[in-house]
Amino acid sequence: ASGKRLAQVAETMGYYPMANIRLIGYAYSGEANAEAVAETRVNKIASILSEKYSIDQSRMELSSKVSEATKPMVEIKLAGNQ
Repeated sequence: ASGKRLAQVAETMGYYPMANIRLIGYAYSGEANAEAVAETRVNKIASILSEKYSIDQSRMELSSKVSEATKPMVEIKLAGNQ
């Protein structure tokens, strides 16, 4: 996720203070330690959103997936009931 994309996510979350987001870190199954890589990716994005943009981590649902297909490193979606 680019810095610009993270800024947009943070701005959106500022507009919707009750909204939560779902972050999904992906790794390709061929990568060494794919599960750990996927977890590291999602945790890094969550840390940036928390530290740089002051988004409370309680508003983030984190998960990771190992995939056969090449996917974005971290997918960000609005979660829950808006």
